[in-house]
Formats: sequence, structure tokens, C-alpha cells
Amino acid sequence: MKKLFSIISLVGVIAACQPEKLDTTFEPEDAVATITCSATRIDTGEDITAQVTFNASPANSANNVITLTGDPSIAATSVKIDASWEHNGTTYTGTQIVPINALLAGGKASYTATFVLGVYTNPEDMDFYEEFVSSEISSVDRTYFTRFDHSALHTHDGAEWAYNATEFVKYAIVNYQVISSENVTGVSMEGKYINYKSIVDRFTKKHEIEPEIVDDTVTFPVSAWSMYTAYIDVITLHNAYNVICENKMGDKTVIAKFFVDSKGTAFNHEEAAHPNHASHYVEGHGVDDPEQSHGHGSQNAGGGIVIAD
Repeated sequence: MKKLFSIISLVGVIAACQPEKLDTTFEPEDAVATITCSATRIDTGEDITAQVTFNASPANSANNVITLTGDPSIAATSVKIDASWEHNGTTYTGTQIVPINALLAGGKASYTATFVLGVYTNPEDMDFYEEFVSSEISSVDRTYFTRFDHSALHTHDGAEWAYNATEFVKYAIVNYQVISSENVTGVSMEGKYINYKSIVDRFTKKHEIEPEIVDDTVTFPVSAWSMYTAYIDVITLHNAYNVICENKMGDKTVIAKFFVDSKGTAFNHEEAAHPNHASHYVEGHGVDDPEQSHGHGSQNAGGGIVIAD
């Protein structure tokens, strides 16, 4: 009786030590390979990554990071990356093939791709030119003309006016001198561009023009019942220019500024109503008198005019 009890007890102990049944499911993560792209300018080494568009196949692109996701693993493959940079109206492109090693589910891998974009420019290939910036009148030297025949003269507003107290249109002849010149008054250039000084000198030299004086003649009509005058202005202009250096990528750099004083001559004439015949005066009106007109008869158009001494 005691023996049977022992056997039953042993069976109970064995049953109690058996483990419970396990039912567990494993969910592996997808493998992920990332490629971080960067780009620099070929001529300056400047980082232009933020200005470049990167596209990849077969992969997803977000800014400069390319991501290849497994399903769930990644077999050995390669990713083609195209880089595109817009600069000064020109598109510069580059392509790279990045090999990707096989990855098991849950694996992670990182790669890099560096692009060098643009066009390298040798100093000898730079394009240099001048650019007009501004102009302002520095001074005006005005000279009025006086007649040398025996016509009556009238002083008005600091000038001598001649009379045409007739019903005829007359033609006044003015002989004068056209004065022109240019000279550089200053050059501004930073020290880092000193190697380009000979090029800058080439542009400034073109604006060193010795004074030139040329005789000229102007004929203009004078209305009936009028008084008239004429004058020349010798005008000095203060002009500013830039010297531009442009590389093969269209980048423009101001390497120097220079300033030029230029002189030129402008002719002008005016007329107004004759003080004693104002009621008859109409600008541009009068009867044409062949004997008083330029090129006809012995009276030369109502008298020559010369610059006063």
C-alpha cells in the first residue's frame, strides 16, 4: 500500500515540472541604407550643398539624404544619384553610382557621395570690361555770343540780345569752337586685386583724351519782331565706371572703380518778343525775305555772331 502511494506522488512531481507551451511571433525591422550627399564648387571649393538638387534611383531623396529601404532585407545593388545646380542661368550637373552592400533584415548602413560642380576658369580666361555707373554735372561754363555788325544790342539777364525789328524771318549764323576732353581723376582698387592693375590701367587709359578744339558753324532762324541771343555751355561731367571681371560661370566681380571728368560743348539759342513790337511777335512767324536769307544777296542773314573776347 505504501509503494502505490509513492508512484502516484512521483507522477505528480513530473507533471508539475513540465514548461507551459510558448507561442511567440518575431517581426524583423526593414534594412535601411542611407547616402548623405554634398557638393562643392570646382573653382572656389565653396560648399553649395544647400543649392543643389539630388535625385536618386531606385531610392527616395529628401534634401541631400538618399534612403534605400529593404523588404525586409536589401540585396547587393547600386544607387544612381543625379545632382543639379542652377547658377547664373546655367545648369551644372553630375552623376555618381554608389554601390550598396547586402543587408539582412534590421541592418543599417551609411554611405556618402560628394559632387564637384561648375567650370574651372583659368585667370587667362577671365573676361574684363568696363561698366558705366553714373554721371553728374560738375560745372557749366557759359559764354554768350555778341554780334559784330552794327545792329542794335540790348542787354537783358546778363546777356546781349540782338534785334530783328522787321516783318521778315532772318537767319543768324554763329561761328564757335567745340571743346572736348577727358581725364581720369581717380582710381579705387582693393589690394587683393592688385594683380589686375595692368588690366585696369588699360581701361583708364582710354579715358585720357587731350583737349580737342574744332571750329563749327550753326545757322538758326530768327522770328520777325523779336530779339535773340545765343550761347555755348562748356559742361564738365563727373563720370563713374566699374571694371568688371567675369569668369566662365558668369560670376561678376568689381575689381576697380575709376572716375573721369569729361568736357563737352553744347550750343543754344533763345528769342523773345521785341520790346517795342511785342504785339506783332509770334514765335516762328515772319515773311521770308530772300535778300536777308542765308546764301542770298550781299547781306549775310542778319549778321554774323562770334564769341566775345
